[in-house]
Amino acid sequence: MGVDHAPGGLPLVLGIPADGRPGSADLAALGAAEERLAGSARTARFPLCTDLPECRSDDGPMPPRLVRELYRAVAACDALLISAAEDGGPPPDRLLSALDWAGYPFGGVLTGTPAAVIGAGAEPAGGGGVRARLRAALHTAGARVVLPGAPPPGRRHRTAARLLSAISTTSTASEEETTVTGYFEPVSVGALKLPNRLLMAPMTRSRARGGLVGPATAEYYAQRAAAGLIITEGTQPSVRGQGYIDTPGLHTADQVAAWREVTGAVHAAGGRIFAQIMHSGRVGHPVLYPDGGLPVAPSAIASGDSMYTPDGMLPHPVPHELTAAEIEEVVDEFTEAARNAVDAGFDGVELHGANGYLIQQFLADGSNRRTDRYGGSRANRIRFAAEVATAVAEAIGPERTGMRISPGTPNGGITESDTAELYPELARALAPLDLAYLHVMEFGHREVTEAVRAAWPNALLLNPHPDPASGARTTESGAEALAAGLADAITVGSEWLANPDLDVRVRAGGPFNDPDPATFYGGDERGYTDYPRLDALETSGAGR
Repeated sequence: MGVDHAPGGLPLVLGIPADGRPGSADLAALGAAEERLAGSARTARFPLCTDLPECRSDDGPMPPRLVRELYRAVAACDALLISAAEDGGPPPDRLLSALDWAGYPFGGVLTGTPAAVIGAGAEPAGGGGVRARLRAALHTAGARVVLPGAPPPGRRHRTAARLLSAISTTSTASEEETTVTGYFEPVSVGALKLPNRLLMAPMTRSRARGGLVGPATAEYYAQRAAAGLIITEGTQPSVRGQGYIDTPGLHTADQVAAWREVTGAVHAAGGRIFAQIMHSGRVGHPVLYPDGGLPVAPSAIASGDSMYTPDGMLPHPVPHELTAAEIEEVVDEFTEAARNAVDAGFDGVELHGANGYLIQQFLADGSNRRTDRYGGSRANRIRFAAEVATAVAEAIGPERTGMRISPGTPNGGITESDTAELYPELARALAPLDLAYLHVMEFGHREVTEAVRAAWPNALLLNPHPDPASGARTTESGAEALAAGLADAITVGSEWLANPDLDVRVRAGGPFNDPDPATFYGGDERGYTDYPRLDALETSGAGR
């Protein structure tokens, strides 16, 4: 037994069905993927993996003959595509053990090989299914695992395309070059064709006096127009949506006019920019509101945190619990702010469903104790997010609409008892809307990111959570996520803040300006528009 090699100079993808019996779901899924690869890759199969004998890498120096043939077949291919159904066929224990052997010793034939696992049947929420076990085995064996993504409505699965991208990157670049190549490939996000995948994450800067952005803000964002996409700081859709001092709004004519200067400057510099619409919910304070009223929330539960106000540090009060009619009004506020954003020249909007603000307050069972249609079950807690996204998408177009989420964040006093199940379910609930993207801000919980990726059909933006012990920059951990197919683009915060030419520095491998936390919030141009560009450093021979 061996592989059936197809002629040609294209890369070779080796398909392995966990169940190779005629008519099996694994063969059907593999055939569909091979059709997707036609013209871009050669395909071959190693069939009848159900006949593989038991074999583990620690059992001895010589595996059985059939396993040795699989080893040689894997060594001859450019990528591996395994098909395994979640709800049928024999368990892949023998295939798992063969993969274990193929990764032995470290540096075996699987090391660095792009590999993907597809198949029929939905994967269990939070992982633990057949395909998750296979991916874990591949990862342990050193393979470069390409994660799946749910197909958009009426379209084919994207895993095959991601596998091709991984082959291209692996075969044409060194590890250092892969970081650069991955970031500087174009990608489609909604209606936009982004020139690169190094995006600027939203960051509150508290420099909008009276809710109005000014010339310095236009300069700040225009300096960073080389980002594939700029997502602005959180911008309140109403007076009661404000959570911090001097944050901008999108609910008055003056605010729209002020933002128009910013978008004009970014577009003139060749950039693309989305407005992040952020309603802070209970993370606010009466001193911010002209009428001195309470902040609002799904339930009358205080965050337990404090915030900086014109009167110093003050605890967040117990918020006003929104009525059903008031919830409809808040949805309308989001919608009107989105229309205002388009009027101000933005390319689209991001709905802030992360960091403990209003949308996440509805999602989280620790802050949402409602007993009506907006509380209780996950479907009910998701309802507000879905209604906001639906209304905004209908108002400005789904291709102009994205949403940010942060599974498991403790920000704003958020607690969630069902993070692993909640966010994949949210992704599935939003999928029919065909939004431009989901934006995941990680707080650990990589397995939840993977589950969201599998459930979400369109572009996934990732603000990764580097291991603090590693000392890695976000751009470094982001490059790894891109290479693994975990995300379509990476959002970067403080590195863009401190390096207006971050794209140039990433290509060059540095050096990088360090951000100054003392100037993150409020103030003047210091720490805002005065970070030097690399060409200025080279001219002066100085650094920040």
